[in-house]
Amino acid sequence: FILKGMRYLIDAYNSLELNNSELWILGTTDRKFAEKIVNLKKNNIFLKNVNEFKLPDIYNRSSVFCLPTLSDGMPLVLLQAMACGLPAICTKYFLAPDVITDGQEGFIVEPSDTKAISEKIKFLYNNPNVTSIMGKKARKRIEENFTWDHVSERIVNFCNQRSDQSKF
Repeated sequence: FILKGMRYLIDAYNSLELNNSELWILGTTDRKFAEKIVNLKKNNIFLKNVNEFKLPDIYNRSSVFCLPTLSDGMPLVLLQAMACGLPAICTKYFLAPDVITDGQEGFIVEPSDTKAISEKIKFLYNNPNVTSIMGKKARKRIEENFTWDHVSERIVNFCNQRSDQSKF
């Protein structure tokens, strides 16, 4: 919860007071723990123990994916959300900048920058056509660059290069 930057996301979202919206927080953190760290509102919904195969259902009922992590490697949830057509708001402290072109498939923000997160959420909320276009670009980016076939081909090529170099 803390390292994923959820405090900043919740603060950013709650500061906007968006009509007819909910912030869904997926993960193992329970609401009581989160309440000790951040002020929660009724429309901050905690969805625990989501089966991996049910994630597409959740993504397809969502408008935006946000992962304001302070530290991470390459969480598959970003690729999964983008594959479902969601624009993403992420920080630069994981491989998001290698996947997202800022302003195209989503936005890259500084870690712990509540103001920037809220500005991007508000922009997407107020511009549903742009949100849709970004979501389509996100899906296309995944389809063209990050399928399992693409990733496995890169791994094999990398291993072959390493193998060729070790012969010298």
